[in-house]
Amino acid sequence: MKAGLFFSLCLMALTFVSCQDPKEEVISLDEIMPKSERYDGSDSTKNEIDSGDSIKISLYDFTSNGLKIEGLSYITGRVFPERFGPEAVDKYALTRGEETIYFYRLVFSDSVKTKNAFFNWIDCFGEGCTPHFIGESANFQKNSFLISVNDTSMFFIESTAKIDTKEWFAFLEKKEYEPTWNYVIEQTPRGKAKWYHFEEEKKVKLESTRK
Repeated sequence: MKAGLFFSLCLMALTFVSCQDPKEEVISLDEIMPKSERYDGSDSTKNEIDSGDSIKISLYDFTSNGLKIEGLSYITGRVFPERFGPEAVDKYALTRGEETIYFYRLVFSDSVKTKNAFFNWIDCFGEGCTPHFIGESANFQKNSFLISVNDTSMFFIESTAKIDTKEWFAFLEKKEYEPTWNYVIEQTPRGKAKWYHFEEEKKVKLESTRK
């Protein structure tokens, strides 16, 4: 009797165990997928593609608006007015032939911030932080340059060659920057700065603030 009862209990236990769901073994995808020696989980090629596309778009923006530019790269160095919190900054090194043109565009939130950045820059210009005053006819630097400032935007264009200011003002006009520049400084290579502003869309020489 006892043997029969023991056998019945064993049979019930085996039946109970066999009815349980088998424990599911979870395998990580990383364990079965081969790992690339170069791929670390981040989309490293996406940045390269985006950067290449961005350069093409920026280059087209110059060429489609009348500038004969053959190549473009980004500038990482900072210019003095960036210390004053511009809302947007564009910095490019443009090439055509053997000439390299450095192009900077800085956008500020209002005219007060724009003037503050510009006046401070003129008061500490170039590597030597040389002070200049409005209308001063002096050599600011060795390379030629063009600076144009309106209420909220500032452009700085620099080159070892002579800058065609008419070409650049035509470009800015096509970019819908109205010819109402408050300050314009032009200087040829190793030449002296000439100051202008615009009155009724006409370029007018700006007289010195010092007599």
